[in-house]
This record gives sequence, C-alpha cells and structure tokens, in this order.
Amino acid sequence: MPEENIQGVEVNVTGNKQWPMNYEESDVQQIFKDAGVAEGKVNSWQGLLQYIEQHGEAQWHITPGEAVAMKEDLAHVLKSGIAFTKNPDQAYQEMHKYRARDKSEEPKIAKEHHH
Repeated sequence: MPEENIQGVEVNVTGNKQWPMNYEESDVQQIFKDAGVAEGKVNSWQGLLQYIEQHGEAQWHITPGEAVAMKEDLAHVLKSGIAFTKNPDQAYQEMHKYRARDKSEEPKIAKEHHH
C-alpha cells in the first residue's frame, strides 16, 4: 500500500479513504483564537481564508481534511458577500450552511463502496 508523507504525518493512501471533511464549532473557535480575530489581527473572511491556507494544517486540532473543508466553505461565504463577524459561533453557522448542502453527496458515495 503506498504511503505518503503529508505535513509530517504518514498516511496510507487508498482510493476511497478520506480525511474527515467535517469540522466542529470548536475548530472555528480555535482558528479565530489562533488567528487573533478578537484582537483585530484578522478582520475579514479573506483574512481568515489566508490564515487557514498558511497555518490551517499546522494546527494540531485540525486535520488536513477539515482545513480543506473550511477553505471551501469560506470561499462560498466570501462569494455570498455576508459581512464578516468576530463571533466564531456565527461564523461557523455561516460557513456550515454550505457544508450541509454538500452532504447530499455522501450516501451516493457510500453505496459505491459496497459492491
């Protein structure tokens, strides 16, 4: 089985294995804390997206899959034009609106693996 070294972590690469793509409210709270949103270091969705691109996968509490999911959702939020919020819980709600929509794909994928 091929192994890849991703961000210093050995991962067995198989066709259907994926990192958990869903992140929790606590992950968004932690990113807000780490990025310094309350102190005004990051004060836009764009800034948050850049922070996650630069530091997301280095966070011990965030898997590469969660970082990817956050970046995808932030891109949707950016396009929607919603005003930035310093409240991580509110940000999570805005970001997760798009995650819920993507879930419709999951059952179809699951069925494909049980031939």
